[in-house]
Amino acid sequence: MTYYSVAEIAEALGTNQETVRRWIRSGALGAEKGSLREGNKVSEDNIRSFFDKHPKYARQALKSSLLGRIAGASLGRALIQSAIDDIGSLKVSEMDGWLASAKETLAIKEQEAAELKQEIEKLRRNIKVIEAMKVAMNMKEDS
Repeated sequence: MTYYSVAEIAEALGTNQETVRRWIRSGALGAEKGSLREGNKVSEDNIRSFFDKHPKYARQALKSSLLGRIAGASLGRALIQSAIDDIGSLKVSEMDGWLASAKETLAIKEQEAAELKQEIEKLRRNIKVIEAMKVAMNMKEDS
């Protein structure tokens, strides 16, 4: 289990160490007592729980190399839950419209992909022709 100091958390979140200590005292951020010299130490699980309850700080932590991974996972879970909640409030008739739109978009994108594939093949053939012409011109210059 990885632990973080109050100073590390404060720096990663762009806040004051005393603010982090206040969160710990209030119970908003779980922590374990370390030695007098170490101070409180906060586990990844406690940070994850804090981010789940306080997405504002998770967004701030995304910029941090120290806590960015934990924050990203927390925000991802929140986004998925929000989508599930939104879907739960939809009516079947609304879902039919969304489904038809998604299928139509998929068909368009598949057609665009097929056209792009053809364009790529045409470019490959053109490159081969140009390369062959270059070789032929080099041979003509050499003779």
